[in-house]
Amino acid sequence: MEEQSLELRLEAWRVWIVSNLGPTGDRVEPGAAAALAAGQRGLGRFGAAAAACRTMGVAFTPDIRSGLASERAGLEELIGTVPRIQPGNGLTPDGISELRRVLLLRLEEYGNLAGEAMPAGRRPATGRYSRALPAPVGQVATGVAAPAPVRASVPAGPAFSLQGFLSEHGILVISYVGAFLLIVATLLFEVYGTTGADGLVRFAAVLGLTAFFAAAGWYGLRSGRLRLVGRSYVAVAALMTPLDFAAAYSFLVLNRYGITAAAAVTLAGASCALLYGALAGSLRSVAYAHMSLVAVAVGWAGLLNVVS
Repeated sequence: MEEQSLELRLEAWRVWIVSNLGPTGDRVEPGAAAALAAGQRGLGRFGAAAAACRTMGVAFTPDIRSGLASERAGLEELIGTVPRIQPGNGLTPDGISELRRVLLLRLEEYGNLAGEAMPAGRRPATGRYSRALPAPVGQVATGVAAPAPVRASVPAGPAFSLQGFLSEHGILVISYVGAFLLIVATLLFEVYGTTGADGLVRFAAVLGLTAFFAAAGWYGLRSGRLRLVGRSYVAVAALMTPLDFAAAYSFLVLNRYGITAAAAVTLAGASCALLYGALAGSLRSVAYAHMSLVAVAVGWAGLLNVVS
């Protein structure tokens, strides 16, 4: 799950860079990686965005510069509260000193980001700036305890906001809800659809829908702006693949040709296992790897029924 979360955040930074910093070509990946790494070191959203700009050689927008200053001021205020922390409940003076050292290193990094002069000749960022910066991944400093007194002295993070969540992940939420409704509709179509003369047409409709989403997903994966949507469409096509085999068996009445249900399950399981395995390798997705294992188990169960 942690690997998937990092990949989603990295993809969110890619989309933000392409949308807000103009055509950056092969500098998108280094910039996104720098932003993600900055977040893991404890920098805020604007600090991570500034790290991406520095790596890509792009000048700060006014919003990034002001946001960077605001985050730095908040960190300075936080460092000022450290001397008021009292040892106790497992918190030692050495732990307090280590906490202050880590915060000072983070403040120094903010100073480096804000203080470096942009070398001449570098292309400035475009004015199309979005405040919906991806959330950085905070990394907890090792060896520093965090008992109740420390938590009480550190300002609490922002409360969960449904509006903020939807503004950052709205496209994914809509894609996944639409995918769920589409799969349910396809399943109902197969359950209550008739067979006979129109069976071939019905099967072609289900197969064509899967092919459409597969093609749209492939196109989205090749586009920096649509990569998140492309992954969603690929997921829809992958989840609909078993339904294509069910539609073939039901609408084409394959049992009339001597193909038993067990044989159809074996073929579907083996085919889906190969497809999901290929997607797991190309997209580096653990979820598709698990789906491939499930498909292998289903195909093996069908094969046992065939030989028994």
